[in-house]
Amino acid sequence: MKKSVVILVNSSKLSNMKYKKLLFLTILAVGFLFANPAQAVVEISDGSVKYLYHLDNNASDTANAKDFTIVGGEFTIGKISQGFNTSSTNGTLGGLFTNAATLMTSVNDFTFGFWMQPKATVGDGSYIITTDENTVVALNFGRGILCNLGNFEVKVSSTCSDAAQTFTNDTWYWIVAQRGGTILDIYINNSLFFSETSASTWTSPNRFRVSWQGGGGQGTHAIFDEIFFATSSISTTTRDNLWNSGNGDSICLTVGCGGGAAAPVNRSVIIIISQKIKELFSPLIAFAYTREEALNVTNKFRLRQLLTWDEFHRLVDIWVRNFRRAWDGKWPVNFDKFNDKIRQIL
Repeated sequence: MKKSVVILVNSSKLSNMKYKKLLFLTILAVGFLFANPAQAVVEISDGSVKYLYHLDNNASDTANAKDFTIVGGEFTIGKISQGFNTSSTNGTLGGLFTNAATLMTSVNDFTFGFWMQPKATVGDGSYIITTDENTVVALNFGRGILCNLGNFEVKVSSTCSDAAQTFTNDTWYWIVAQRGGTILDIYINNSLFFSETSASTWTSPNRFRVSWQGGGGQGTHAIFDEIFFATSSISTTTRDNLWNSGNGDSICLTVGCGGGAAAPVNRSVIIIISQKIKELFSPLIAFAYTREEALNVTNKFRLRQLLTWDEFHRLVDIWVRNFRRAWDGKWPVNFDKFNDKIRQIL
């Protein structure tokens, strides 16, 4: 739920127009942070998640250390936080791939999900994500290359499932393939796209690739984010939570990592924020806590875990001081720099 914070100040003490502007921007920044709380996370701690790539400025697999190797492309703003753009600024098409060793073996029930924002037409002959090189024995996603021309395709072992689908450039799509028992369901933006029987067990004998440019096909110019593979068919509730009304959420893997709601905002919060804004106009002083303590409290807020009042004081202090560092003392304000700092805080 979005919460509004109203702060009353004595404007007679702020006759200098520059500081009025700065105060306004500070209130705006703090209001933005409360009106747009940190992303929640969805806990899947049963051990079924075998691959998990947040793509937050790195290609690490947080599930089993099956990290991607990066070929071309670049990290950029993603759906949740950062993402990976297979298109470099010079137009060169890149991609991601693991080493030959995989964990996708003897798979029955499974769920595979990812966010994708096309940056160029996803035409026939496009590999989107593949888990083997010959695309006939494992799990693969493409368009007009695996099954039939003109269709979005999901191929499980040698069974093809496909239907007409046009992907619009610069639009986010959440694609999920999941099988429970003998039924394969494909979802696009949490709506069932097609469903059919697919009973064969499969094993991936080779590399897991994003935007493969081999096998007679081409890669996909797109931003990818939050890629995961689980050896279970996730529940409808879990899928709905990950979709999060189109906003998306991340997966976390340890017991209790889902946390609870962020600390509630009440009248005491207004007092704390007012105090911190006053500090904005005093000389910058050193933090009274370590970098580790600062990271711990910001991570708790990001994971929507409850905060003590001491932690909340510290969190607001971090926000205000980071905003102060973002302001370079010149007018107009450097909003690019300001936005970068806000993204770092969030």
